[in-house]
Amino acid sequence: MLNNIPYQPQDKECHALCMKLLKAKREGMDMATFLSEIAHIATTYGFDELRPLSEPICPVTLINYHNLSMRDKNNVNSGFWEDPEIKLYLHTLHKAKNITQANREWLEELLTYTKDDVVITRIKNRLGEFSAVEPLDPEEKRIMEMVDDQY
Repeated sequence: MLNNIPYQPQDKECHALCMKLLKAKREGMDMATFLSEIAHIATTYGFDELRPLSEPICPVTLINYHNLSMRDKNNVNSGFWEDPEIKLYLHTLHKAKNITQANREWLEELLTYTKDDVVITRIKNRLGEFSAVEPLDPEEKRIMEMVDDQY
């Protein structure tokens, strides 16, 4: 357990580096060096996980809904949103977009921690993968708020 947070390292080398870094911080390592080392570790171990997540495939019924006029959308039965397939899709979409946004923000933060050109290049290249990712639009957010009570 590390600072009361359950920690199960999958990689012993990464765990050893993190413990060594924490010890050095306690012994007086300056914050800039500490953060630079964090950026190096983050781009070496677990970096493959810091990518945009794929979005789920939209159900045909929801595609049809999106193609309706605003007047017709307003006349859709509220039971439409109780369809388990639609609720699962929206929940999965929201989760994927939130994780993707968190990954993007963490990479942007890591970029501020380092002056190492190799690390900067790796982070910038990875951030390029996020350029085509769209955040939830206002209609998706409104719909999520309506149906997210079950998930």
